[in-house]
Formats: sequence, structure tokens, C-alpha cells
Amino acid sequence: MPKSYAIWSDFRAGELTSLLDGQIAFEKYYSGCKTLQNFIPRPQGPASNRTGFRYIADSKNSATKKCRLVSFEFSTTQAYIIEFGDLYCRFYRNQGQIDSGGSPYEIVTTYTEAELPELQFTQSADILYIAHPSHAPATLSRTGHTSWTLADIGYKRGPFLTTNITTTTISSNNDIGTGVTLTASSSIFNANHVGGLWRVKDGVVKITAYSSGTSVTGDIQDEPDGTAGNLGTSATYAQPKFGTAAGLFDADGDYLTVPDHADWDFSGGSWTVDCWIYTADALISQDLWFQRTDANNFMECELLGGNTVRFRIASGGSIVLSVTTAPEVIDVSTWHHVEVCEDGNNYYIFIDGTLAAFTGSSQRPANYTGLFHIGAENKSGSIAHEFNGWIDEFRVSNGVTRNTSGFIPPITEYSSDANTKLLLHMNGSDESTTFTDSGNTVHTVTANGDAQLDTGTAGDKVIDWAEGAWSADEGWPTSVTFFEQRLWWSKIQTLYSSKSGDYTNMEAGTADDDAIIYTIAARHVNKIHWLSSGKILAAGTAGGEFKIAASSVEDAITPLNVRVAKESSNGSAYHEAIEVKDVVLYLQKGKRQILEFSYRWENQTYVSPDMTDLAEHITKDYIEYMAYQQLPFSILWCVRNDGVLAAMTYDRLRQMIAWHRHITTDSTGDSSFESVAVIPSIENNGYDEVWVVVNRTINGGTVRYIEMLEQQYDGEALNSNECFFLDSGLTYNGASTTTISGLDHLEGELVAVIGDGVVQASKTVSSGSITIDTTASRVHAGLAYDSVLQTMRVEQADAEGTSQGRKKRINQVVLRLKDAKQYKYGKTPTGTFKEITETALFSGDKEVEFIKGWGKEGHVTIKQEKPLPITVLAIIAELDVT
Repeated sequence: MPKSYAIWSDFRAGELTSLLDGQIAFEKYYSGCKTLQNFIPRPQGPASNRTGFRYIADSKNSATKKCRLVSFEFSTTQAYIIEFGDLYCRFYRNQGQIDSGGSPYEIVTTYTEAELPELQFTQSADILYIAHPSHAPATLSRTGHTSWTLADIGYKRGPFLTTNITTTTISSNNDIGTGVTLTASSSIFNANHVGGLWRVKDGVVKITAYSSGTSVTGDIQDEPDGTAGNLGTSATYAQPKFGTAAGLFDADGDYLTVPDHADWDFSGGSWTVDCWIYTADALISQDLWFQRTDANNFMECELLGGNTVRFRIASGGSIVLSVTTAPEVIDVSTWHHVEVCEDGNNYYIFIDGTLAAFTGSSQRPANYTGLFHIGAENKSGSIAHEFNGWIDEFRVSNGVTRNTSGFIPPITEYSSDANTKLLLHMNGSDESTTFTDSGNTVHTVTANGDAQLDTGTAGDKVIDWAEGAWSADEGWPTSVTFFEQRLWWSKIQTLYSSKSGDYTNMEAGTADDDAIIYTIAARHVNKIHWLSSGKILAAGTAGGEFKIAASSVEDAITPLNVRVAKESSNGSAYHEAIEVKDVVLYLQKGKRQILEFSYRWENQTYVSPDMTDLAEHITKDYIEYMAYQQLPFSILWCVRNDGVLAAMTYDRLRQMIAWHRHITTDSTGDSSFESVAVIPSIENNGYDEVWVVVNRTINGGTVRYIEMLEQQYDGEALNSNECFFLDSGLTYNGASTTTISGLDHLEGELVAVIGDGVVQASKTVSSGSITIDTTASRVHAGLAYDSVLQTMRVEQADAEGTSQGRKKRINQVVLRLKDAKQYKYGKTPTGTFKEITETALFSGDKEVEFIKGWGKEGHVTIKQEKPLPITVLAIIAELDVT
């Protein structure tokens, strides 16, 4: 039987899904592994067993509560790991915990254990900006190793919702200072507004206390330049046109009625109705005045859509006359004079003295019998189309056509004459419901609903206010990033940016450097789950991924130059995205797939290929946290919810996407990873530090340890004494001894030992110490773990075709290794193994006889159980195929 030879020459495809077990024609099949546990594939092709996680400290609530690690990189020489826990933060640097006065240094926070997964961060110099859906935006700032401050961000100019368009007013008992009371004319406040901002005319108030739906207390905020804030309510928008007051109507059941009278009989063909109006709403239809006999017979003057004036007559159920102005003759928040009149043959509508509509007609209004309405209509017998705003100087004239051509509107109150049948100056005390007729008939006027007089006096009521866009009531931002010298936040589907270069100033406007508020238009309301900045600003929502940029990518985004385009419809999970060079790695909804948001020149668009496509099993348990390590290898570390640390070696230039799994155990086998973060090495020697939180069962109890992945072993830079392949381990370095203490965190555990580069017998920790068999001056002690590399099925075709499905026997293998000393090899991870022990670290080809027996699969497995390095360069197998 002729011999065949097969080679596994690299492992750059990582651990592959079993769905690829039959894909021998697939290029990456030969670079993949069936199992790659605690091994790291290198960009050049080999796979090295990972180093150990060194013990740093217990977490604060080690036995009972989870915590989360967050990176803080101030400079190339100062980087910190922050332990966010239940209502606290602790800090680490130089591979140790920061103490103050002999105890771990910590600060108090407002974030509970349950809230930790939803925290999102971005950093500028020594300030970490924090977003959370249940908390106001905050900063964590550093002024020294033991000087950290967590505080809400003092935004002083927004952002705000749209300006109020109702007649609800807000008054203040003071225009400056703190402890100011705001009083609303209707119930608009609630307890969740505490901590939020409200704009009242020219100033901004931060709500500090809630009293009732109509009353809150707050502090007037300083201006962005540091000057004292001032509400400036003396020039209120609610001031009357003439006299002491104006009629106030809130579009919610407010109107006036006057009994039927011959004064409203316009059938003679000569009459005029005019008034001043100040509407607060440009969207809704509103009636200025109306009278009917029944639903089929009426006359009315109305605002269509809040900005077009129309007069019409209905007779016998049909509209027999309609006179309508052009759109937008009425502006919101501006006093306008409106006059409708008839001269017997023609109808006129004047706006501010200018003829706005004209119709020739001999049609006459009837002598209607119903109430004369001001500020509403009741065609169907119920009130509708209530006016929203203020009315002043309402006048009805009968027997005279006041104007038939353009005129100058009055600049003072009217005086009554013989033709003045109704004249309402709307004068009186504030909030009075007494409306007095100054015409020559003196009709009784009834106020309905909350219709009242409003004096609009200085420091009193204003309608020019806006609720803050961020509060416990409206919701807080959930994501944050920097882009083009602006600080960007997101809430639901809306993006908010600061003014350019002024990160706490959210005053929106149209100038190029003004703050920006932009709501993403989409068919469904999908919350923004992450923001990421590169050449463009990218956003991931529950329903898709978006590109945010100016109309030209080379231009900067401005309030008037922002374009949002949906690039993919995968949907994102609520987790910070990871920026890697010119791409963004993000977690898809469902939290099982890592996608790559990247630009494709061939079709000029962004795409999101699946990075887990060849290893979908790796993330079958969803991902909790992610962190990116740039050096020495480009690796994305992912904590799964089952405690496994999944990792992806990612090198797009080499087309390398290689997944591998990392597990850690204790004597019960229950250890699990709970969080991960990465910071640059303090030694600046070409590697980034990977920090983790590990949940272990030690001496019968639950503990959570902060641990750090040791620098990857490199035999050319480190000797065998320095290699560290133990979890939760520590190192003794001193005079030769057999007593190793300081292992209290592993009390009762069986720990592996390596002394002066030689593996010694494992020992059980008692009273924090172990006694080793042979004296040594450099001793590593910690928890052992298994590193396993299992190849894919061997494929070696012959004249009869593929070797798949045929019996085969591997007779011997050549293990091409680097820095290997003691290891095992066999067929499967749970099968029979043979062990090899060298006298020193070995690099080269090791030809060994393989495990006897025929089978149809043909795997080769290498296992490292000892706290020693091993790098697998290639595996060559001699086999027989039947």
C-alpha cells in the first residue's frame, strides 16, 4: 500500500464550524482547526498557546456582585483600568491596583450593578464621557492617580425639543439666580423632569425640585461664556396688542359666545368683522368667528392649517360662497390684523391692511339664530377648531363696509360708532374671565373653557419656552463619540452634536459651528445602539447601519450640510462598536454575530460582512462585552454569557479572520470570564495588556478576581524562566527557597508550579503558602489550564479520489515546533495521548510514531497541560488510505 503524506502548514483560519467538515474544496479548510482552545493563531500562520492571566486583585464585591472593566488611556505612558461596580469605581495602573492610605482608592458613582452593561464611553485627554439610558450624561475626569471625579455634564444651552406651540405659559418669580420657581398655566411638569433643562425665553433653567404639575424649582444656568444667565422675560411674546390685556385661548375648549341678535344679521349686504390675532400654531385649523342656524346653514371665518384665512357661507347643506387667501399669509407668534367684509356685491379679506382675497358675489349670509362664537365653531353641535393663541380688538360692524381697498391697520384701540355692534378691547386683570362689550349694544359675552384675559406683564407668563430633549422623562442619551471636533450623542433615533470645539454647548442653530440636532428618518422607530467615528460618522440602530456625513465626504458636517444614508439592514445590538483601522466591528442584534462595517470601492458603498461566518458556533452563547487588542496581534476579545472568552485574530491585509476559544478553570471547573478591557503596556514594548474579571470558586466560595494576560511568550526576547502560563498566578522573585507565600487568593486550590524554568509537582495552597519540592529563585504558581489544537480531517487524494469517507491510518507525524519542551499529541482531545519531554526548549521537527489504529476521520491533536510554551508551525502526517 503506497504511503501518502499530508500537511497542515498554517492555522490562520482558526477554529472552524462543523458545518465546514465536508468542504475540502474550500481554501480555508486546510488552514482551520476543529478545536483551537487556549491557542492563538499568529498572522504568519503558526499557533501558540496563550500565556496565563496574572492575578492583580479581588474585585470590591468579589463574592456577590459583578463588575465591569473599562479602559482609560491618558497618554502613551499613562493608562488605567477602571473597575466599574455597584455604585463605585476602583482604579488600576502599572499592572497593580491604586491604593490610598493603605486601602484601594475608589469613588462613589450612581451606576448600579444591573446598569453596568449599558454604559457607553468616549474619551478626550483626561476626561471620560459616559452615556447611559437611565442617567444624565456624565464625565469621569482625572487630575491625579488618586484624584478622580464623576459629575453630570453641565450643559447650559440645550439640547431642547421644539419650541412650545401651545398657549401654555410659564412664569418665573425671578429672572436670575438659583432656587427660581417656574409656574405653568397647565400641568406640564412631573418628577422625572428633575435634572433636565428647560429654556424659558432667553435663559435656561436646570430643574432641581418638583412640586406639582404646574410648579418646579430650578437654577438659571450660566451662559457658555461664563456670564450669569438671565431669563429676560420682560419682553414676553404674550403681551397684548393694545391696552392692558388680550384674550387667551389654548385650543382646548376655550372660546367666547354672544347670544343671537339682529346685530349679526348680515343679510343686508354691508358688514365688517375685524380683529387682531396672534396664533401659536401653524399646523391646526382654527376658527376666528362663527354663527349657525344648524349644521347645514352657517357662516365662518377660519385659519386653514394655521396660516391661510378663509370665509365661507353654507346654505341648505352646500357651500355657496368661499373666499380664501393664499397660503402662509399668517405667521406664527406674530400679531396680524384680519378683516372680512362685504359691500353688497363683493367680499374682501384683508391681512394687515393688504387685500389678500377678493370674490365678486351677490350671495348673502342668512339671519342665523344660533350663538355667535369667537375662537371656535360648532357646525355639528359640538365645539371644534378652537383657536390657539391670543385675540385682541375684536369688532363687529353692521351696515358699513369699513374698507374696499388697502389701508393702514389701526395703531390704537378702536372707538365705538353707530355701526359698531360688538367691540371687545379684551382689557382687564390677568386671568380674568370677564370680557366686556364696548360697542353700542353692550352684549353679554360668556367665556367658555379656560378662555381668559392675559396681561403679558414683565416677568410674567411667556409661551416662548422649550422642554429639554434630555431628562428622566424624555430619556437620556445612550451612545457617545467624538467626530470632527464635536461631541456627538444619540437618543432613540436622534443625533445631537455639540458646537464645534465647545463640547458642553448644545445651542442649535444654522451657523456652521452651531450644535446639530438630526433625527434619522426610517420606516420604524429603531433606537441608535452605537456611534463610531472615522472618516465618516457611523451609527448602528436596531434596524440598520447608517453613514452620517456632509454632502461631500471631504466637507465638514454643519447644521445645513448633513446627510444620513442607510448602508445596511442587519440591525445592531446595544453594545459599543470597535474601531479597527478603517473599519468598524459591531455586534449584530441577537448578540451572536460580529459584523464588519467597511467600505467597498467596487460598488461605492458600505457593507457588513459576517466575521463569524466560518465559526458560527463560537458565539452560540451571546456576547456580553468586547475589547480590541492591537499588539502584538490584532485580536478582538469577546466575553460570552457562558463565561468563555472567545477571540478573533483579525488581519484584513492577510485576509485573516481566525476564531479561538479561551477557558479558565479552578478545582471545581467553574471559572468563567465576566468582563474584558485592553490598555497599552506601560513598558511600551509592543504589546497591549488584556485585563479580565474572572468568576472563580475558591476554597468553596465564589470570588471575582481582576487578572491580566501576561505578555505573549517570545523565546527570542524572553528566557524559559520568564514564561508565565498559569491563570490567577503570581511570581516569586528572590533568594532561592522552597516556601512560596502570598497565595491567599488561591487558598485550598491545587496550583501548578514552575521554578527556574522547570515544572515541579503541583501543590495545594494552605494558609496562603505552598512548599515546593526544589528550591528556586524565580517561581510561578497558579491554576493550570489545557491548551488544545486539533486539526481538521486529513485530506490526501490518490488515484482513486478523495480520502474522505475512507479508512485511513496515520502512521507517524512530524511536528514542526518552536519553543516546545513538554507536551502531548494524539487523535482527539479526549482520546489517548503520548507525551514528549525535552531537556530544554526545542525548536525544529519532531518525528514521532502516531497512535495506532484505523479510522475515517484522521485528526491530529496537540495538547499542552503544563505551564510551558509551545508554538505549532506545521504538522506533517504519513498515512495509509484504503
